[in-house]
Amino acid sequence: MKVVVLEAFPRKTGYTQQCINDFLEGAAGKADIERIDLTSIDIHPCRGCFHCWTVTPGVCIQKDGMAQIIERYLTADIVVCVTPLYAYAVSSYLKIFQERTFPLLTPGVEFTVQGMDRNISRFPHRGPKKLAAVIVGGLKDHRLMKGAVESLRFYAEGFGMEFSGALVRPESFILQFSDTKPKTSKRIKDAFFRAGRMLVTDGVLSDELFENVSLPLASDNVAFARYSNVYWEYAEHEQDAQRVRYLTNRDVRILIYEMASGVDAVATKHITASFLFQFPDLNRVYSLLVRHGTCTIQERACPEPDLTITCNSESWSKVVCRETDPLKLLGKGEIRLEGDISLFRKLGRYFPPPKT
Repeated sequence: MKVVVLEAFPRKTGYTQQCINDFLEGAAGKADIERIDLTSIDIHPCRGCFHCWTVTPGVCIQKDGMAQIIERYLTADIVVCVTPLYAYAVSSYLKIFQERTFPLLTPGVEFTVQGMDRNISRFPHRGPKKLAAVIVGGLKDHRLMKGAVESLRFYAEGFGMEFSGALVRPESFILQFSDTKPKTSKRIKDAFFRAGRMLVTDGVLSDELFENVSLPLASDNVAFARYSNVYWEYAEHEQDAQRVRYLTNRDVRILIYEMASGVDAVATKHITASFLFQFPDLNRVYSLLVRHGTCTIQERACPEPDLTITCNSESWSKVVCRETDPLKLLGKGEIRLEGDISLFRKLGRYFPPPKT
């Protein structure tokens, strides 16, 4: 079994790279895998001259890096196209590659089982018989990926390949915040690993894998926008990606919502309490309202809170991330309390580290 992986992403430290690495780790040792970096090879767009049909059948008039790729491509049983979502479509690197495979077709017309007309394959006994894809995008809505997926589906059909499906990973930049979504992040990583293994051993991908690689990381659109806005606020001023990740991951505007969504339903099953958090350095307040195992959050002060916690945002971020002991900060005066102080001692039980 020979698998050719067409890597059409220029950023080698990004989330597309992360996803395909997990996928190929699962496939390792189960097939002969060749990775082709389309971004590092000089390939020009198709000229539409039909020279490869009428003058030199099967051979493009352009003398660039495409000839070497075609030869390697024709040795594959399965091809995996890996692309970020650019302008709601596949990247230009992959699109140019697709255009330049035109010499693999002949002028004759035939019809697929579904009744779609297509040109006849020039080498029906050579080249991949199946095409799968990994598409990674930054936005949340799966519908934004539909155009890219469908273009690859039609490309596969048009070139006589079975479309094995596209593993779609939206919300890609939230993958870096795995410590706020540890369980979901692990399921996503495992799903890419198992998808790589299943494709090369069984030749198919299960519905479960398609679902798991796309698991939502943000609970809803508002939460996604919150992550995105905070992240890009830092990214505009910081060039170090790791520093941006660190700052976003410890931003209290993110963490306070993670606290609310991660409330322990068992520990808070029999309580009703309101917590007011005041962060003077941000000029922000948040109210967490716990009601019998659930928690809602408001970006305003609730009337007569049971406990008011006042501190700067950096100190509270360290508390939430379990980097410091809140009682020590309380003793040093970095945290000030008003109301039922006994509730403060139980906060770690009520709002444990993220488990989802």
